[in-house]
Amino acid sequence: MHLDVKPSNVIMGPTPRLVDLSVARRIDRAHLINGFVGTDAYMSPEQADPERWSTVGPQADVWGLGATLYAALAKRPPFPKGRRDAIGTERFPQLVRRPVQLDPIRHSPGLSELIMACLADDPAMRPSAAALFDRFDELAARAGVGKVRFR
Repeated sequence: MHLDVKPSNVIMGPTPRLVDLSVARRIDRAHLINGFVGTDAYMSPEQADPERWSTVGPQADVWGLGATLYAALAKRPPFPKGRRDAIGTERFPQLVRRPVQLDPIRHSPGLSELIMACLADDPAMRPSAAALFDRFDELAARAGVGKVRFR
């Protein structure tokens, strides 16, 4: 698991690359994390409030990808900046707020819906990485872009 998916950790090119693996953990070791790991604005709810959720799993990276894509389309993060010196909901607005819906007229409705699904509060309600890949592939084909390729 990357645990810090955010715009500055994505290098764009013909094949986008996710960089900075400094806080990455194997899935079976992620449950050992006992503090905040990641960047506040791009932390999933389970990373921001580990006491509420039993474990941090791969769906945290799906949330981070959703927040990153939201920021790319909306030109701002999905949540207002919290206070770094605070705790709980004052530091992590994603624990109590939902992001403003992306404008379906300016953005592909299918893409907007997919991004919003990635930002579901409950990790079980987010698409899996495999389902996300398949859906991106469908959206790209519908837009005439062709197959999505990852190396």
